[in-house]
Amino acid sequence: MSAVLAIPPPHEASISAEVPAEGPLDTRQRAHVVAALRAHLAEVAPLRPLPIGLPTGIPALEAAFGGWPSPGIALIQGPVGSGRLAPILPLLARLTRSGRRVAIIDPSGLLHPPGLRGVMLDNLLLVRPGLNRVLWTIEQLSRCSAVPLTIVIDPPGFSRSALRIQRAAAAGQNTVVILSEVRQTRLPVQVHLQTGRPGHVQLLRGGRGRASGRWLSLRSSSDSPPLERRAFPF
Repeated sequence: MSAVLAIPPPHEASISAEVPAEGPLDTRQRAHVVAALRAHLAEVAPLRPLPIGLPTGIPALEAAFGGWPSPGIALIQGPVGSGRLAPILPLLARLTRSGRRVAIIDPSGLLHPPGLRGVMLDNLLLVRPGLNRVLWTIEQLSRCSAVPLTIVIDPPGFSRSALRIQRAAAAGQNTVVILSEVRQTRLPVQVHLQTGRPGHVQLLRGGRGRASGRWLSLRSSSDSPPLERRAFPF
C-alpha cells in the first residue's frame, strides 16, 4: 500500500491557475510557467549538494565516479599481486605529504611500507592486529577524525556486523578502502573496483552514467607512467 504526499504550493494562488485552460502555450507563456515551477520547486524541495569525495588523483577515476566516498567505503577486489593499491596510492601519497596521517590495517603482516611510492612514512600508521580484532580496529580508526583515510588489506570475511564500519566511517567522516581477494558481499560499499588488467581497474559499482563495467586507466594526473606492479603491489 503506497502513500501519496501532497505538497501545497507556497502561495495562495496555485501555479496551475496561471496556465490557460485551453490552447497551446506560446513561447513567452511557456517560459513564464517554467520559471514559476522552478521557483516553486526551489522553495518546497531545495537542491541538496552531493557529498564531496576525496580526489583520486587519477583522471579516469575522477570522471567515472568523482572521488573516493568521504565518508564511505570503497572495495578494491582482486588477487594478491594484481596492483590493488595502485588506485589509492596517489591519494595516500598526497595526504601523507601534506602532513595528514593515514592508517593501513594489515592483519597478515605482508605489506612493506618502503615500497609505497611517494608516501611520507612518518605520517603512515601501520596497524597489524590479530584476525579476530580487525573489525574492532577498523571501527576505532574510522571514528577518528584525525585520520581521513583507512586502508584495510585482506580482512576476514565480514558478516552483518559490517554495518558497524559504515556507521563508524560516518561518525569520523572517514574514507575506508578495503583491499580483498573476495567480493565481500555484506560490505555496504559506494565504490567497487576490480583489478585484472595491468594499469587498469574495472568499475563494478558507483559509476556515473554508463561508466559501470568499463576498464579505467590508472594513469595519474601528473602524466606519469601508469601505476602498475611494484615490489609489494597489494
